[in-house]
Amino acid sequence: MEIKIFGRKDCVKCQAVREKLQLLLNETPGDAKLTYYDMDDVDGLTEATYYGVSAIPTTVIEAGGEEKMRWSGEVPRIEDIKQYL
Repeated sequence: MEIKIFGRKDCVKCQAVREKLQLLLNETPGDAKLTYYDMDDVDGLTEATYYGVSAIPTTVIEAGGEEKMRWSGEVPRIEDIKQYL
């Protein structure tokens, strides 16, 4: 499973999502991987274009190469994320 976060360094919500998910993954056993894409650099923009990201923060949960859930423009609740871990 992979959790992808699309955001910017100066975005308070983006940093909140990143910190919240990192804490959750540290507390939860499993093989979930967290990847952060900075929308201020070319690689982040390229990946965001591929995923059709139009708002920040955007959090995408993938498993088996398939998108399971997406939150756009909001900080997801821990309870909602735990359903997919």
